Amino acid sequence: MNLKCKLPNFFDGQRTRQKGFRALAILTAFSLLTVGVVFLQTPVQAQEELKVFPITDGGSFNFDTLLQNAVDGGYNAISLKSNCRSLGPNAKIGKEIKELTAEKSQTTNSYYYMGGSANEKLIISTGANLTVKNVTFKKKNNLDNNGCTVEIEKGAQVTFENCTFELPPVNHGQVIFKGCDFPKGIKDYASDTTKYLSSDGQPVQGPTNLVPTLTLTKPEDADENIAAAIAGQFGKSNSNRGLALTVPYQLGGTATNAQITATVGKKESPSTPVKGLTARVIKGNPTVEISNIKYPASGSGEPTVTEIPAGVYTIRITATAAGASPKTATIEYEFTIPPKDGSQPQPPVPGPNPDQPQPQPQENNLEFKPDHKDFENTIGVTKDFEVKLAWEDKTTHQPKIPKDVAVKVLYNNEIISQNRDVAYVTAKYDATAKVLKIHQDAQAPAGTYLIQLTATFDNNQTSKNTIQLIVKNKPSGGTDNNNPGSSSPSSKGSSYFDLRAIPFTCDTCPKAKTSAKKDDVPDTAAAARLFCSLN
Repeated sequence: MNLKCKLPNFFDGQRTRQKGFRALAILTAFSLLTVGVVFLQTPVQAQEELKVFPITDGGSFNFDTLLQNAVDGGYNAISLKSNCRSLGPNAKIGKEIKELTAEKSQTTNSYYYMGGSANEKLIISTGANLTVKNVTFKKKNNLDNNGCTVEIEKGAQVTFENCTFELPPVNHGQVIFKGCDFPKGIKDYASDTTKYLSSDGQPVQGPTNLVPTLTLTKPEDADENIAAAIAGQFGKSNSNRGLALTVPYQLGGTATNAQITATVGKKESPSTPVKGLTARVIKGNPTVEISNIKYPASGSGEPTVTEIPAGVYTIRITATAAGASPKTATIEYEFTIPPKDGSQPQPPVPGPNPDQPQPQPQENNLEFKPDHKDFENTIGVTKDFEVKLAWEDKTTHQPKIPKDVAVKVLYNNEIISQNRDVAYVTAKYDATAKVLKIHQDAQAPAGTYLIQLTATFDNNQTSKNTIQLIVKNKPSGGTDNNNPGSSSPSSKGSSYFDLRAIPFTCDTCPKAKTSAKKDDVPDTAAAARLFCSLN
């Protein structure tokens, strides 16, 4: 049987079909609008409703007590309807409170404030998401730096609107300051993310950031000087292998409580000590001494040298200052100890380019007029000298300022950069201050040090001048830098001499059964002549 289902002719006719389509379109649009309204209402429904706890008796109770009452009562907002002069010891706003607002007094027509009676702190803790409006955080009185301090912990999100901080707030969190006043500045440790806005929401310049700064850098040419010292101390035919480095650093920033520490070790583990190798921070002088030489505590006898394995070593100098930003700063130096029986060439001395014609110096018509030309000091003393340098035209008597000053230090007519005492006496020209800075280390041996200056002026005019430093042995009964506490020698076997710094020439000692050659380091020749002089 063939059964057929026939639908009613609801949509027969063109006019009927058009009306049906219009009705279907209206129904569809209404459905979409209804769904949109539901979606639009969802965030509004999810927003937390504020339940306000009014503070009307802030003069009778501490704020921390009233804050706890608000949290215990399920309130998430606080309204100051009176001044809260005392915060209490536990004034800490957490994630439970979403808003803190000060109302305006009808009597004074000013907003109510917090603090002012004692040195107290309001902490906004990690996890808080808080808005603070119209609150003045008071200091104790106009002449005092005590009072109410606000501290925002790391991980807290806070927006301050129309607030005044009479003492610097301390910020570690994520903060927006809108239309706020900072009469004493701010300590902002998160300044990279902090936003400062005007009352109408426009970006503005923030207040003075009072966070102390800390920097630690290397002086210019410090790496080259260390390499030169190593080359001299571990050069050819030197079997002593004693290491004595004076490593400089430059401490900067506004922090006044920085502490310096230093370590030395193999490159792969610089914090792991190496037997016999020490790093000592010199107080009052921005240097670190690196050595494998141990001097007798009794003040008599020979020093002992601990053999250092060949390899690359790292010196790590760290500055730490609590409350500074950053809290720590670090620099590192590297040096290489050659194999025990190997050799390490002297660092190359830069010379003129033979392919480029060199300008010829002009006749010197200059007079050297420093404020000092000669200095004297005793051994065993670390001291810094400054010489104000000046040159004058002999004809016009007008001052002449050099465009460059080359400095060379000689010890008893031997260039110091080619012997083992490269770091014992150093000199550097400060072009900004126009002074020569001379540093004498406590281990500098007695003798005459000549600081040779070659000043170059405009028109290729030059002036060669000398500053003299004499380091004297201590008088009888005194002490020397190599034997602290010992008396000056009266016999040939009672004192230790630093043989490294004694100048030498090519000579032979008939008594010592050894000779000094031109390519020997100073130790061999010095030991030979000292043996002769004592015998």
